[in-house]
Amino acid sequence: MKSLKVFMAVAGLLLPMTAFAQAVSIYDIQYTTDPTGDSPYVDQAGVTTEGIVTAVYDRIYFIGDPIGGAWNGLYVYDPISSPSLGDHVRLTGTVQEYYNLTQLQSLTDFEVLSAGNNLPAPKVLPSGSVAQEQWEGVLVRVENVTVTSAGLPYGEWSVSDGSGDVRIDDKGSYNYFPTIGDELAANIGPRDYSYGEFKILPRDDSDIILSLP
Repeated sequence: MKSLKVFMAVAGLLLPMTAFAQAVSIYDIQYTTDPTGDSPYVDQAGVTTEGIVTAVYDRIYFIGDPIGGAWNGLYVYDPISSPSLGDHVRLTGTVQEYYNLTQLQSLTDFEVLSAGNNLPAPKVLPSGSVAQEQWEGVLVRVENVTVTSAGLPYGEWSVSDGSGDVRIDDKGSYNYFPTIGDELAANIGPRDYSYGEFKILPRDDSDIILSLP
């Protein structure tokens, strides 16, 4: 969508001034019926969207709609900005499919509209359903799982509740060391996709719940 142009007078001259672009919802960026999973906005520059920061890692973060749920999370590649969890941000950038992961990158605008907002509640899923396309970028939670693999490549491991394995990545900062057979109450994090694998990215130790109180 092209930005609306208005004009302002400066020293007797009319100069063009670009108004704020209309925001596109995260849902609209993510929702697709394409079997490849590609966003309908793929390769479009100047796409503006808003969301709550749900996770922050090195050079990347995830944003989500406050209501949470399917199609309401987005991966953002941004090596410059330093948002915090709970920030309500407004971003403008290019939508890309990076090895089949929908992301917003090459940002031309970053603005924190407010801070300290509640995060969307993680969507509770069977471990075997985490790979479904609608959960890409969404904060998810699997419960009552057992560690099925430890020491996978790239510092990863896997868990299952009996419905299928899901990988757990180590992009976040946590002290838990997985051992095959460990029983965990829950694993929480945004749903990522890289190196051909669907993954949950715990943000810190609070996302790896060893036992429920």
